Amino acid sequence: MDEKAWIDEMLKLYSDESFKLLSYDNVKADFDDGSFNYGHADLTCVLDGSPLKVRTIVTGNI
Repeated sequence: MDEKAWIDEMLKLYSDESFKLLSYDNVKADFDDGSFNYGHADLTCVLDGSPLKVRTIVTGNI
């Protein structure tokens, strides 16, 4: 998926009223070398009116 398509999908998800992020907890960095990093976080979302708790892997780079 190219960058524009990914951004469009994220904007669509963000604007969708049936999905909202309520909270994030237990954010933990597992690796960071100064340019690439990853970790975990517990997210609580509302999906179609029901709460949903998920454990996620978070990645990024600078």
